[in-house]
Amino acid sequence: MSQNPGEFIPIGRLSSRAALGADTQPSLPPEQMFYEIINLVRRRRLFIAKVVLAGTLLTGVAAFVVPPAYTATAQFMFEPTQAQMAAGLLETVVDTHIATLTSDARLRDVLKALPDLPQYKAVSARAVSQMAHPTLGDRLRGSLVAIGKGLKNVVLPSPNPPEALQAANGLPSLDAMKNSLLVRQERRSNVISISYRDVDPERAAIIVNQVVQTHVDRLTDRMQQQADALRTGLDNRLIQSQAELEAADEALRAHVSAHGTPSADAAAGELTAEASRQLELVRSELLRRQERLEQVRKLQLSGAPPEKIDALLREPLVGTQFARAVAPITAPESQADVNSGTIAAKPTVSGADSEQRLQRLEHDVDVFRLQEHSLAERIASLQAASGADLAQRRERQTLERRATTAADVVRDLLRQQQQLKDPSSTGVQILAQASVPQRPSSLSPYLYISAAMIAFAALGGGAASVLERMDRSLRSERELATTLGIGCIGLVPEAEEGRYNGRWRLPECPSPPYDQAIEAVAAVALEVIQHRGDGKILAVTSSGPGEGKTALAVGIAAYAARFQRRVLLICADAPRQDVKLTGLSSETNLDSDVSAQRASLEIRRDSALGFDCLALDEIGDANTASLVGSQLANSLDKLRDRYDYMIIAAPGVFESAGIRILAARVDGVLFAVRWGSTRRDVAANAIELLMKPALLSGGPRPKIFAVLTRVNLKAHAGYRRGDTGEFLGKRPQRSGGSGLHVS
Repeated sequence: MSQNPGEFIPIGRLSSRAALGADTQPSLPPEQMFYEIINLVRRRRLFIAKVVLAGTLLTGVAAFVVPPAYTATAQFMFEPTQAQMAAGLLETVVDTHIATLTSDARLRDVLKALPDLPQYKAVSARAVSQMAHPTLGDRLRGSLVAIGKGLKNVVLPSPNPPEALQAANGLPSLDAMKNSLLVRQERRSNVISISYRDVDPERAAIIVNQVVQTHVDRLTDRMQQQADALRTGLDNRLIQSQAELEAADEALRAHVSAHGTPSADAAAGELTAEASRQLELVRSELLRRQERLEQVRKLQLSGAPPEKIDALLREPLVGTQFARAVAPITAPESQADVNSGTIAAKPTVSGADSEQRLQRLEHDVDVFRLQEHSLAERIASLQAASGADLAQRRERQTLERRATTAADVVRDLLRQQQQLKDPSSTGVQILAQASVPQRPSSLSPYLYISAAMIAFAALGGGAASVLERMDRSLRSERELATTLGIGCIGLVPEAEEGRYNGRWRLPECPSPPYDQAIEAVAAVALEVIQHRGDGKILAVTSSGPGEGKTALAVGIAAYAARFQRRVLLICADAPRQDVKLTGLSSETNLDSDVSAQRASLEIRRDSALGFDCLALDEIGDANTASLVGSQLANSLDKLRDRYDYMIIAAPGVFESAGIRILAARVDGVLFAVRWGSTRRDVAANAIELLMKPALLSGGPRPKIFAVLTRVNLKAHAGYRRGDTGEFLGKRPQRSGGSGLHVS
């Protein structure tokens, strides 16, 4: 029964090693890593060379097929207003110009204007004539462009926009024009550069000049419309302002005729000021005398002595400007006799004098009150007279200011109207128109080729590294032994020539390295099965078909036959149809019981190779599965004394379940692993299946050892493993051969 390698998940020691594989390898030092990289490049040099060659050819074809592009550049300068400069809006103005130049509406205006230009008509006519008589490069270019567009439509299908139809009329499409147009600011200046890229230098210059001219024309039209609207507004405002000026002049004339021209009345102002000053002095004196009078009355009410009251009345007023000379009123002094030593008596205070002084103080208070009232009335009359003149003067000033303001507005409107009569300026000046470029702006095709060689070399190296990382096959004896946990007795190179017998590849003219490898493997294998006794039965199997196990079994049998050993080759991996080795003759039957169950199994003699051969049907058949069990083991036991060695070319582990039973009955199992083909996990799973019956039953484990088959010696030497495969091809060839020929 055939099985899938992926159905069994390996367990135990062998599966863990296989699962880890190269991932468990320790990190390499830098110098060894460099050495491994060099070996990788050496091994994959053909692959890298193919990648570089293919990429360089494609790049070269594309570089030479794509026509060179020319870039034409024009410049214009804009003048921002003072308000824009003061507000710091220079960047905003630049962005506005750039957005306007690259807008769809502006580019559509350019496309509409191009067909009417005589220069563009001449360029279009020349392009049409070239399309009518295309060169080989043009045809190749057209084919590549068509292929590219077809692939693009397949990957990203989208309906053609209406602008794409313009290309058929000699005009670039809107999208192509936007992709070819570049608008940028020159550093931080007021200069803007417009560049257009095209395969035709004359068409590039014409288009970029038309873009600039269209932009200036649109700005001129907009400024003219703004000027017309502003002129109409100025005319209306001028009429209104002139009417306001006439009304202000008429009101001023009416005021002058009604009130006359006011004169400067300086004297009235001085009189008012003098009267105000006198009023302040009078009020000050009145306040002082009222305070003195109040003090005297308080003393009288309190019963103060007359001397104190008289002294207060005699005391002069501090700070007064209206002082009056008052003669002291005193009695004549009494004289004493000086000679008698008497002292003159104090003067006596007369009540009449004190009363007189008090009356005079009251009289002064009344006089100052009358003066205050008189001065206040005078000031009021003076202010009333000057107030009327002031109101008239203010009214006249208001009328004069109104007339002056109206006159200024009229003059300003007349000035603006005069400015609008001059030619309007757009604030944009064309600095330089684009000239026809003489040299292409695109890179040289040779630069593309050089860059492509470097880039694809790196790409090829990366791809080679990825392939190496993804390679899960086994390529050395040490790698096989480490991964599977079993011994590897050698390797067998790929036969240079051979023929297919059924599905087995048998070497017809083996090379000396092949003969030497077979001899080494056969000698070790036969020695291994005889190491612990009289081992005679060796089963050669693999994980699946095409591993080279049949040719290996034939080689081992032929090697043993060369030393006059009796050898029986059991071809259990034969197909269902009767495929017999040429030169074999019928000799005897194997077992009557087995012959009764199936067609007779005949042992035939190969006189050329010197061993007997027993060809069985495929063991994987359910009816023949029991043949690999005890019956086949009993038959092999009967033949053990008759033959020195019995080599079984068994089917693959995943092709038949019987090989698992057979592995425990034979003296050794040689597991063939195809170099660079058999995956690690597949080989590990196959080994697990071979050992699983013994592990489950507790019996002795089968003796399993491996060999690498169908090794490409040239490729194997590139890995620099330092094993047999590296030096096998360098050994001197011996004359003759081992006679491992199947006729």
